[in-house]
Amino acid sequence: MFTYSNPFEAMSGFNTNLLDLAKNQYEAAKQLADINMRTSEKLMQKQLELFGLYLQANADQMDLLTKAKGFQELYAGQAELARGLAEKVMASARESAEVATGARDEVTAWMEKGAEAVAANLKEVTTPKAA
Repeated sequence: MFTYSNPFEAMSGFNTNLLDLAKNQYEAAKQLADINMRTSEKLMQKQLELFGLYLQANADQMDLLTKAKGFQELYAGQAELARGLAEKVMASARESAEVATGARDEVTAWMEKGAEAVAANLKEVTTPKAA
């Protein structure tokens, strides 16, 4: 057990440590919120791009329906439209996976930094001070 010649000195040190902890926790929470916000914005952009792709595919489908001169032409046109849309959707899925991977890496780095800070803080507060 630690003994202090002045109990007010001990309380002051405790308050300082508590204030530092609160500041560090606020900064850590802010950093995590920033990571989440950036990731959400990127994924929302991907969703909007997909929505645009589907709208364009519908417009192309309607155009094909009005211009096709027979079943064979309609069938071939639909197959081509579906192939093009599938390629674009797969590309978007790969890009979304890259966004998720980037977010995972950022959160992992954030957690490692936090763990290092906790370890350093524990070492500091559990090491007896010289009188």
